[in-house]
Amino acid sequence: MKKYSVKLEILENGDGLIKFPDEIVNQFRIKEGHKVELISTAEGILIKPLKSAPKLDIVLDRINDDNLHDEIDYGESQGNGEW
Repeated sequence: MKKYSVKLEILENGDGLIKFPDEIVNQFRIKEGHKVELISTAEGILIKPLKSAPKLDIVLDRINDDNLHDEIDYGESQGNGEW
């Protein structure tokens, strides 16, 4: 992972967004609406992206004939459970 040291001037741009250099936006795949955590440290401010679980409909949309596995046969039922 390439590390960057960038000096920025914070400017009010009307919508409250901080402008990041394209290299950082592309490396971390930052998009408008992504959530981040601002952490105060002894050296300054650390900005960490918050990971979110993928939405179920997006995961289900990715299922296709190429990645759908066949039914798995586990053999005869065992125990008293009903199937």
